[in-house]
Amino acid sequence: MSALLPVLLLAAQAPAQDVTLALTAGGRAVEASDVPAPGARNVETPYGVFHTPSDPVAVTATQRVHRDWAGMPWPVPTFAARQLVDGVAGAGHLSELLELAAYAEERDTGAVAEELTVAACRALESWGRELDPVPPRTAFGKRVDWLWRALLADGGPRVLLLGGRLMAELQTASTGQPAALGLADIRDALDARSPFVRRAGALAAADQKLGDITLAPLLLDRSLRDGSAAARDGAAQAASILWPDYSRNFWYESVARASESERAAAAFHLARYGGAQTLDYLAFTLSGYDKKAPNRYVFAGRDVQIVVDVRSASVPIAGVIPGECNTAVFYPAAPATDSFTNVSVVKITRLTPAITEVLVRALELWSGGAMEREAGDWLTWYLEQ
Repeated sequence: MSALLPVLLLAAQAPAQDVTLALTAGGRAVEASDVPAPGARNVETPYGVFHTPSDPVAVTATQRVHRDWAGMPWPVPTFAARQLVDGVAGAGHLSELLELAAYAEERDTGAVAEELTVAACRALESWGRELDPVPPRTAFGKRVDWLWRALLADGGPRVLLLGGRLMAELQTASTGQPAALGLADIRDALDARSPFVRRAGALAAADQKLGDITLAPLLLDRSLRDGSAAARDGAAQAASILWPDYSRNFWYESVARASESERAAAAFHLARYGGAQTLDYLAFTLSGYDKKAPNRYVFAGRDVQIVVDVRSASVPIAGVIPGECNTAVFYPAAPATDSFTNVSVVKITRLTPAITEVLVRALELWSGGAMEREAGDWLTWYLEQ
């Protein structure tokens, strides 16, 4: 049975529910399992202790949660997805946020529907950093192990809360200390059935700077081909931390020439992690939206050609840094091998209407949801910059 099913059934059977909230003097709200006294600096939640030493509890309140999102049109527009997740997370409704993540993951129907899933994952991981589910008598050196075992055993969206706390624990480890989780642990997580565990495994590799040469092709491949939006984004986020230059080049090659599903995934990764050249990568690819192969034209002063053939990006490993045999070095990491800048003709596999829509959505995501335009309007705006 899917680990998401119990959470989805809960959401379906309890459309409205009263939740106890602890409100701090500074305005923070968090779902509480017990009613804390005014002045309390620790709040028991259903998912761990919320420590708030400098912002004590002022009052408690009961609020009814309606889960109106269960009846929203699908896919959810980018701006609406962010508003929805920000509202639930900001209200401290942890159980509802877990249900929302499960709902979004279960209904994920492709790249245009992924923003709600990714936003919910990030919100839960952010909350997870502030919650402590580890039993109080657990030795300091065993906390990471407890969290790791707990998330592997859970498999459901609560993994995101546990993963958030795990990331906080890993990042507080002393510099130069051996990795708390080994490569075998990371590989086991990346092969897990649960998409949330796969995401947690990828992010744990990034938090520990595990730039192993065998992880590079695995994470980049998963960033495009994993069937889960949560896991794809986790792999992409990790790759962008461990190998930023190569990852961006890899996703540009994919959005320009790869299969439809790979192009869609790469477009959203560029929007989130592509850095300064994201706009160039997406705009040049979108410039072919109304053209057919073998059309050749000039866009923003450069020659562009529409082609028919599909070509997936490869992951060539050039070697390792001397003395650091677990660190990958790639051919495209050098500026002279950049696949966008250092070519005389930019080649783009012809765009379908679906990929055109993906590119427009990716540009909206890149802009923070501040700009909504049609394809032609985006290109006009780009050329005016």
